[in-house]
Amino acid sequence: MSANTAQSGLTSVESDIRVIIVGAGFAGLGTAIECHRQGFSVTIYERFPELKPLGDIISFGRNGGRIFARWGSVVDRMLPVSINLEKHGFHIHKYTGEHVHTQASLPFDRQAPTINGHRGELHEILFNYARDDLKIPIHLGCEVTGYFESSSGAGIQLATGEKVYGDVVIGSDGLHSKARSLVLGSETKLQSSGYAVYRAWFSNKDILADPLTRHLSENGDTFNGWIGPDVHFLVSTLKGGRDVCWVLTHKDTSKPAGRWSLPGKLTDVYEIFKDWDPLCTRIVSKTPESSLIDWKLMWQDPLPTWISTEGRIALAGDSAHAFLPTSAQGATQALEDGVTIAVCLKRAGKDRIPDALRAFEKIRYDRVQKVQETGRSTRDKWHTANWDDVKRDPKTIELPREDWILNHDAEGHANTMPGYLIMAFGILELILSYQDSNEDHDEETSESAKGQHQRRGIVLLPQWRKDFILLIVSLLSSVVGAYGPMLGPGFVDIAEDLGVSVNEISQATSYLVLAIGLGLLVSNPLAKCYGKRPVYLIAGLILFASSIWGALTHNYKSFLACRLVGGLGMGPFEVLVQCTIGDLYFVHERATRIAFWNLFLGTGIAAGPIVSAYIIQYSGYRWTFGTCAFFYGVLTVALFFFAPETAYVREDSSSRSSTDQLPRVEHPEVKGASVEDSPRQGSETIQDIEREPQQQTLEQQPSGQPLVTQRKGSYWRSLRVYTGTYSNASFLKVMSRPFILFLYPGILWAFLIWGTTITFTIVFSYVNGVIFTEPPYNFSVSQVGLINISPLVLSIIAEVISGPLCDMICVNLTKKNNGFYEPEFRLVLISLGFILGVAGFYGFGATIHYQTHWTGPVLTYGLVNASLAVCSTCVFGYIIDAYNALGEEAFVAVNARNFLSFGVLYFINEWLAKDGVLEVFIVLGSLFVFTSLLTIPLWIFGKRFRAKTDRIVWLKNYMKD
Repeated sequence: MSANTAQSGLTSVESDIRVIIVGAGFAGLGTAIECHRQGFSVTIYERFPELKPLGDIISFGRNGGRIFARWGSVVDRMLPVSINLEKHGFHIHKYTGEHVHTQASLPFDRQAPTINGHRGELHEILFNYARDDLKIPIHLGCEVTGYFESSSGAGIQLATGEKVYGDVVIGSDGLHSKARSLVLGSETKLQSSGYAVYRAWFSNKDILADPLTRHLSENGDTFNGWIGPDVHFLVSTLKGGRDVCWVLTHKDTSKPAGRWSLPGKLTDVYEIFKDWDPLCTRIVSKTPESSLIDWKLMWQDPLPTWISTEGRIALAGDSAHAFLPTSAQGATQALEDGVTIAVCLKRAGKDRIPDALRAFEKIRYDRVQKVQETGRSTRDKWHTANWDDVKRDPKTIELPREDWILNHDAEGHANTMPGYLIMAFGILELILSYQDSNEDHDEETSESAKGQHQRRGIVLLPQWRKDFILLIVSLLSSVVGAYGPMLGPGFVDIAEDLGVSVNEISQATSYLVLAIGLGLLVSNPLAKCYGKRPVYLIAGLILFASSIWGALTHNYKSFLACRLVGGLGMGPFEVLVQCTIGDLYFVHERATRIAFWNLFLGTGIAAGPIVSAYIIQYSGYRWTFGTCAFFYGVLTVALFFFAPETAYVREDSSSRSSTDQLPRVEHPEVKGASVEDSPRQGSETIQDIEREPQQQTLEQQPSGQPLVTQRKGSYWRSLRVYTGTYSNASFLKVMSRPFILFLYPGILWAFLIWGTTITFTIVFSYVNGVIFTEPPYNFSVSQVGLINISPLVLSIIAEVISGPLCDMICVNLTKKNNGFYEPEFRLVLISLGFILGVAGFYGFGATIHYQTHWTGPVLTYGLVNASLAVCSTCVFGYIIDAYNALGEEAFVAVNARNFLSFGVLYFINEWLAKDGVLEVFIVLGSLFVFTSLLTIPLWIFGKRFRAKTDRIVWLKNYMKD
């Protein structure tokens, strides 16, 4: 081992982990160097027979320089061939020539330097460091033609037919990666980004000889940029002004014909510069045409996974994620990949390599995707610049240098928090825990991998596709919301038509609520075991049939029966949607989507009686059923064709909803976080490295075993109603869990606060038809319906505000909590719902009792509905985050409130007639206050409650799938 190696603190090769790396680019070399530092045996295979110093300028931000600084003398070797902009900065010009701003350079930091230089020269430094200093074997001219893996090892096959065996294979073979198609199970096609670059690198002798261009080089290194519509031109001099490099990014809609790198023509560049600053043309005129490259910029959508099914092959660098040049982070992110892979392998050990690679993906995936997006955003900011705005504030045109990117320490991040995934906006989600466990875990690796592929495929559906699925079920939920209270304005008319009392009609609707509760005992367990899609479709058909039935009924018994059947179909669209949101969206997206869905449900509840009142008054109540039948029919068809299954095979349920030890979170916006153990019952918790290692060896497996992958299904395949089972637990066991879940204090709290709030809100639809048709108000049926405008408007306002506000509160509290996210952060917004509810319940009783103007009770009715909207966002968000793996059962438990609702609503009109409005609503308001105040002990002790229930062995085992 060389002196340089020892100086950098590199470990000797003691580990028996054999790492095979395919590709000797920045990703491959970076991974190899870092794996060597961790003590692994590393070998690189590269298809090119010799090293060629190709390319143009490349940038490594401070996050990359921080990695280089740990590699002995690498930084000292790079600095002489890098750009030194400390004195000059980045001079930004409008395309017509006006200088608009000079962006100051970051001060030099030896421990985290910014390195900008020639791609080939910097690559050669790393190549020589790996091969000569560290003695890492690098085999050039070795084309890899195949990959294979088993549960205990992996390897590659060379063009010569030779097979090379190891413990783990890293595919870092670039945009043309062969490893990528094997990992994904299908070929992937790169697509044109709609842009291309002309680029050149040459000696500055002609630049210095021309008085008009001499200033670019005579005083050392400079960096200039010209920005115009859909074009930007960057020019750098480096090595003390000895060389010149320029890059011209422009629109290019042509389709690349096989090759992306072509010889460029100066005449094409001159055409782009026709109306530009003459200095740009002058610079280009000094360019030897032989050095000009026409490079087509390609784009690849985020891959669903970077890890093979057996977890022994991983993608890194451009193989996993391509970057646009304007991000200035492609190579640096490849280095971060290598650092993270090495640390995860070290932390997990040889026996848990698949878990280490899955941890690598989860630590890196969302950060990479977010950094990728900066390439687009920077380009678009420049290409659509408003120069009037730039004149007012020149800093708006600067090249972004986000702290969360540049201040990132990949090694420190992976070492101190290998169990976290950084979500957008800073919310943290537990994905890997390091626990000493004596429990036996017999979960099959292949089944776990299948679930991982399914989960990643679901979450990475295009955003519009996920939102469209949610829109369909939300529209169905809005009709379901209207289906219950839609008859309220016409209770008197319906009673006369069917020859029964108003109380009996009211009780028929109460039975509907009871049917919802009974149906949920079956529908949600069915969804847990067999998927959500068949449950949604069956529920839609039940609702369609019951609506047709209601439109044709002419006696009370038939009317009651159709309401009961309809209630059986309503449950999934009131309860199961929250679980679908948990399937589709990341943590930081859920509260907003819950509010979106609840907006539709609440709108149906509030607007349904408005519309139905006019239908009842002018066409008869049967047409309310007919209208519902139409919407149920259309939306169920849409559900069939456009909403695929979202369920996936989950990891161990108990571990997914258990408390785990939290390592420290190092987040770009959270400084000085201390190392501490903090138990948390997290959402979507996966104990990735708690399974017992596989004891099989590679030699016991067929050496050429094909790679088993989860292939992407076709659209027609997605139309299947039944897609398999999603739980290993029996249906009866899953069905019984909601009753056991009341032992969880968080579930009991959710049942009480949600049950009282929604039940007491529904009370209004039962009593309004009686209260407002009598003196002093004497409203007609249609006027009673119009009362619901108030709750409709206030509910919409509350939903629009509560979702984003809840997410924002969680982000801020996460930062204040040293980067740790807790589900209890969702509870803060309950305070707003409490204020609205108190004013609403007590206010409604008082205004009716003292016979104020009708605006008093109508407004307070709206406040209660606004309170319901806020509370639903908090309650459902808390359940999804704290008990995600048990979501189906948890929401059945919470919505056992239907039995509470049935009991209250069955007698509400009799109670109202006996004791009066004031007393009834004082009681309801007081119960609401009591259940709301239970939030305080949950806020204080919630984490401890979850920790204690998690330590109850029989309870934990009972919840396992």
